[in-house]
Amino acid sequence: MNHRASIVSVFVMCLFATSSVFAQSDSATLVSSQGQVEITLDKKGVTGQYPLPIPEGAHIKTGADSSAILVLANGSKIELSANTHFTYASQTSADTNLFLLSGRLTGWIRHMNKRRLNIRTPSAVAAVRGTVLSASVNGETSLFDLYQGTLFVTDKFGQSTTMTEGQRSEVNTVHGLIGTSSMPPNTRAPIEPETPPILAPRADSSRPKNPQPPATIPSEPNTPAAELTNSPPPPNPQQETKVGPPPVVSPSAPTAGH
Repeated sequence: MNHRASIVSVFVMCLFATSSVFAQSDSATLVSSQGQVEITLDKKGVTGQYPLPIPEGAHIKTGADSSAILVLANGSKIELSANTHFTYASQTSADTNLFLLSGRLTGWIRHMNKRRLNIRTPSAVAAVRGTVLSASVNGETSLFDLYQGTLFVTDKFGQSTTMTEGQRSEVNTVHGLIGTSSMPPNTRAPIEPETPPILAPRADSSRPKNPQPPATIPSEPNTPAAELTNSPPPPNPQQETKVGPPPVVSPSAPTAGH
């Protein structure tokens, strides 16, 4: 996967107007791309450097021989294959909705506490709960392949199925849920891509990482610091000797002539 300094072939229109929107969303981040990748929001192209936050409602399109990788806030990863049209649709307190309008995506989805991640296609909704999967849309048909975990797929007519590891479900826009079967033999699970870390704000290097309080010298209450400084050291019991009283000095005798 090639990491570039900026997105290739992105329409650069009203960048200033969209930058404030990007700053308000950290739920999905574009961390790498290869080839031609186009991102638009309200029909206005946006650009930037990696990692690039993706706001709600943004459309991502990949060209031929192109790809893109997004990382969600909980560390889940979404890889968009070539010729894919994807939308980071909406997020509520309970749901995150991703729309796959055409093409193919592969997801390594971590478990979300008290939240649901839904992958929506023109013919179905797949509810994800900690899963490795792929989804593809070709015309009126959607295919879901499950490599790990559990997947709940519902068509627009209300028919649903619970998928387990190694299964494939086919859903049609006209006929609804076609069926669920085993994936073709020798189908291998996709390898999770390595992604660069999403850096946190840099800390102030002038401050120590673990500041320690300044050392203090305990002193007795109401004792001036000068007395502590000038006080003699305590006697050493091993070196202590007895000292007698000072000698008595007699006053000197007066000299002659006085």
